[in-house]
Amino acid sequence: MSSTTDSAEIEALFQQLAKAHADHDADAIVEAYAPDAVIYELAPPLGRRGMNRDSVTAWLAGWQGPIQIDARDVTVGRLHASFFKHPSENQHLASTSILFHRRI
Repeated sequence: MSSTTDSAEIEALFQQLAKAHADHDADAIVEAYAPDAVIYELAPPLGRRGMNRDSVTAWLAGWQGPIQIDARDVTVGRLHASFFKHPSENQHLASTSILFHRRI
């Protein structure tokens, strides 16, 4: 995948998330994340894996009207790419971490 394609797909994902937040659509928010995505938040436990639909629904319920989220001045870069062979199958799997950095 090219960096242009990567950037376009990531921009589309940001747009999906912005619409899902504005619409208070917990399902769409949760579906935007990989099941094992590492999420860091200010509230304990600070770091966890995956999005919890019930938690997102409860958080959305605390807001009246549309929630506006924005991603500006985003820099996309690869942290690392590694390849490994799955022990139970004779195939190679690729793992890539993507870093999102937002200037505040």
